[in-house]
Parts: sequence; structure tokens; C-alpha cells
Amino acid sequence: NLFEMADQGGPRADEVLKQAIIACEKEVAKAPKEIKASLWDTTAHILNMQGDKAKALKLEEAAVEIAEGQDLEFMKQFLAELKKDS
Repeated sequence: NLFEMADQGGPRADEVLKQAIIACEKEVAKAPKEIKASLWDTTAHILNMQGDKAKALKLEEAAVEIAEGQDLEFMKQFLAELKKDS
């Protein structure tokens, strides 16, 4: 998957991650609320992997604000990790 490839530093990992961010950002604009939180969370994870912790933190905060159910708990955990590392 995308995250495993990035962790292993595949030959085109950086380019794939950049394209994933672009795709997520395009989809967020038209996504319903329940999907929007997941897209922001995914984008935040990618940005964090790339070292952009400030933007990752901002997106994860937005995701937590609108997330529900089990997703919300996972997102809160990641948000706590981002805040701890900031």
C-alpha cells in the first residue's frame, strides 16, 4: 500500500506521495462530510511522512472536528501523536 511503499522508500515514493496529496485535495472539495474527514486524515498522514507536521496537524484537527464513530477515535490518537511531536 501507499504508506508501506513510502516507509520503505520505494524508487518513486516521493512522487507518488505528492500525487496522492493532490488527489485527496481535489476530492475533499466535493466529498460528503463523512468521507471528507477520512480524506483529511489520509492527507495528514502523508504530510506527516513528508515532514510537513504543521500542515498535517491543521488537517488532522479539521478531520477530528467532523469525524464520527470509530474513525474519530483513530483520528484523535493520531492528532495526539502530532501534538506530542510538535
